[in-house]
Amino acid sequence: MLSYQVDKTIHIAQPAQTILTFLADFKNWPSWSPWVIQEPDCPLSYSGEQGQVGCGYDWNGRLIGAGGMTLTVVAQNRLEMALNFLKPFKSSAKITFAVSEDETGCLVTWTMSSKVPWFLFFLKGLFKRLIGMDFQRGLLMLKSQLETGAVHSKVDVLGQQPWPATEYIGFKGQASIKDLGPVMRAHYERLNAFMAEHNIQASGAPFALYQRMNMKTTVSDFISCIPVATKDIAQAPADMVRGQLPACNSFVIRHTGEYPYLGNAWATAMSASRFYKVKIKRVPMGIERYENDPLQTPARDLVTDVVLLTKA
Repeated sequence: MLSYQVDKTIHIAQPAQTILTFLADFKNWPSWSPWVIQEPDCPLSYSGEQGQVGCGYDWNGRLIGAGGMTLTVVAQNRLEMALNFLKPFKSSAKITFAVSEDETGCLVTWTMSSKVPWFLFFLKGLFKRLIGMDFQRGLLMLKSQLETGAVHSKVDVLGQQPWPATEYIGFKGQASIKDLGPVMRAHYERLNAFMAEHNIQASGAPFALYQRMNMKTTVSDFISCIPVATKDIAQAPADMVRGQLPACNSFVIRHTGEYPYLGNAWATAMSASRFYKVKIKRVPMGIERYENDPLQTPARDLVTDVVLLTKA
């Protein structure tokens, strides 16, 4: 067996005891879990006195599989848990939450230690990267839940829908997950200014066309797009691109909530497409379609569709 470890850290403006008490009660986990949010109706069960060594939590989902977790250690600045997966395959791991207090709160580190069989050595790096992305989303939601009392992220599987033939203009970009927002914002400011100057009307909601993503660095190549009906566009900037997406079928996941949690919709798109055996195209990687204007809509009410184009 090959050992591996994943750890991610975030700062939370709460005292250590508040954080540890919250985490030790598994009944709090559905409010911030990066997995349960993908399948909010997943059957959950709890055992033992929550917050005490030996208490547990089990799930049996269609999209997120089945497994359980047991609290094994409660220490002054640390919790330890035993994690056991039953589906889609059997495996086990040790989970640790360590907190370190500072003047404004705590650094919280979430660690998982596990193993993969030798014959799956080529998947070790992929497992680490995917789990790391889950941990980052989970910690972000944990921070929001503990600091504000809410997490504004809701996912709905809309399923298969037609994607119409679409002409678009846009700008190419390349950015890591944490830098996507500012890069896209600059793109759409330029696109909106150009369209206003030349009296060009959008023919639909703006969208980001993701071409590929480097899983090691989380850097994506994408085009920030606005669909247009006209083909006669003059005096376009040299770096503006024009393109067309042909009509095809698609598989759609809708996210309602703040943009930093959009990874929840992408994760759901991957798990749901596998469960429903949807054959998705690998290029482009997918689309984010922004159904309302972030300048006029509260962040908690933003609606974004994650669209995977499917094979015929």
